[in-house]
Amino acid sequence: MQLNPFKKKERVITTLDKTQIQLNGSSGSDDLAFEEIEPGMVYSRVYQNRDTGEINLELIEPFVDNEEKEIIEKLKNYLINLAAFNGQTTTDRKKDFERYFPVALEDMDIQLGGNSGAVIKYYVERDIVGYGRIDGLMRDPNVEDISCDSSTVPVFVFHRDHG
Repeated sequence: MQLNPFKKKERVITTLDKTQIQLNGSSGSDDLAFEEIEPGMVYSRVYQNRDTGEINLELIEPFVDNEEKEIIEKLKNYLINLAAFNGQTTTDRKKDFERYFPVALEDMDIQLGGNSGAVIKYYVERDIVGYGRIDGLMRDPNVEDISCDSSTVPVFVFHRDHG
């Protein structure tokens, strides 16, 4: 099964409520599995293309607009310069993130609230504490193997139930 996290996603999370995930362009496929990886934030969908029979896994994360992307990048850069996250264990990175994230918000005079604030915090934490763009895959209990040969080819994923 292949996953290309660099392609535009077919689905967009419009809110943090999984019952309101908007399905776009999925009429040519059949869902085989749909799992919540992180409540309200990350989902995985295994689907089969009706035309080709190909089975794919899609990682679904919250949508962010350009303004939110800019805030995420600024916060990540600030936090990386503020604390030495490299070389730490995941537990230590998590502790430091929880300690320094509020400091960064205050120092940068950023007010986060509602869904947007939760989404911004999710992406900053995913990229600093977690595994970046593949963090959801790494935490999916049904993903047994992930392989990537270069940035120009799809990521190959072995799913416990669907290969």
